[in-house]
Amino acid sequence: MELQHAGTKACRFCSVGDAGVDGSVTFFANSVKVDASAGTTYTAEAWVRAAPGMPAPSSLSVRIDLYPSSGGSSIGTGTNAPVLGDAYQRVSALRILDAPAQGKIQLTLRSENLDSCFIVDDAALYVVAK
Repeated sequence: MELQHAGTKACRFCSVGDAGVDGSVTFFANSVKVDASAGTTYTAEAWVRAAPGMPAPSSLSVRIDLYPSSGGSSIGTGTNAPVLGDAYQRVSALRILDAPAQGKIQLTLRSENLDSCFIVDDAALYVVAK
């Protein structure tokens, strides 16, 4: 069975055990340093599907967060994925910076379900417009 969306590989993420302090499990988080002007637009996306023969999470979200280099809390936006099935679905989040920013932008895939698995392919974080 071919599980990749594009290319030759995909990644299966599974959660087992305890959730984090906020009751969720972070499956994937990747960040890049930014030095961006106001109005810069970032998009985070991933292609996700259920893992064959494994319980799928009933909730899955993709978030894009800005972590200022000066410290403080993140500023983020997110979106929930539809119920996962056998076909790949694109999940994405959009973040427009309302002020100049230095720090890091992070793409995160999270779920509130323990003991579940899903397949991720083609995760990306990119600038849409400046």
